[in-house]
Amino acid sequence: MREALINALIHRNYNSTAATQVRIYDDKLQIINDGELTEGMTVEDLKKTHLSQPRHILLADVFYKAGFIESWGSGTLKIAAICKEHKLNEPEFEQLSNCFSVTFFSSTVENEPENEPENEPENEPENERYKMIIYEIRKNKFININQLATKIQVNRSTIKRDLSILKDRGLIIRTGPAKGGYWEILKKE
Repeated sequence: MREALINALIHRNYNSTAATQVRIYDDKLQIINDGELTEGMTVEDLKKTHLSQPRHILLADVFYKAGFIESWGSGTLKIAAICKEHKLNEPEFEQLSNCFSVTFFSSTVENEPENEPENEPENEPENERYKMIIYEIRKNKFININQLATKIQVNRSTIKRDLSILKDRGLIIRTGPAKGGYWEILKKE
């Protein structure tokens, strides 16, 4: 949802007095933004690799430099991938009259077994972000939370939570003080 909100801010029509809306329903969450897809772009284009043409290049550049977006044109693909990773239905992108919407559904993907056996051992990271954290620690055991957040392009609180989970699972440990200490990897993935 964060990615969709950032896209809404970067691509919205600021000449309009309409607000970007976040509508919360029992079974879905919808983000509606004043502004249309750029000329020649279709909703289907958003589901494959595409070039982004933000209405506000300076605003997009600020979000990029702050680490909130990876690169221009990857947001909708990232949104779909994260929904799939969490076994949620694919989000719905819609071009409406003078506005654009993204709808996230609370129900899970149809035809998924309810008690799917886990393919990964209990102590292994279950998502790519955990694997990225361990990879970065392997490259630099002195890496700090701010550096991890920048490299993985998430906020500090997400990194802190992920590090806590990895420590609880016995995959990593922090040795030494908060400043000047270092990370150790305890188990191989």
